[in-house]
Amino acid sequence: MAVLVSCHTDCYGGLGVAGAIELLPEAGLSFVELPVRTVAEWERLRLAPTLTPDTSLHQLDRIQRLLDRHGLSVSSCD
Repeated sequence: MAVLVSCHTDCYGGLGVAGAIELLPEAGLSFVELPVRTVAEWERLRLAPTLTPDTSLHQLDRIQRLLDRHGLSVSSCD
């Protein structure tokens, strides 16, 4: 069985999702776990809302381009 190692963007704290995506390849990882939260939850964490239940297709495409640019694939969303 193949082993898949990924990292949740929360591990990068205040850098947020975009910061984690930019730095994960430097750690040698190819997979990322993305959080899906309400806008209120993102605001409570003082992070820019990235993925919410209402994220538009345009926003999803922007996130996918960022992932592609850094050679990452999504392993899960929570």
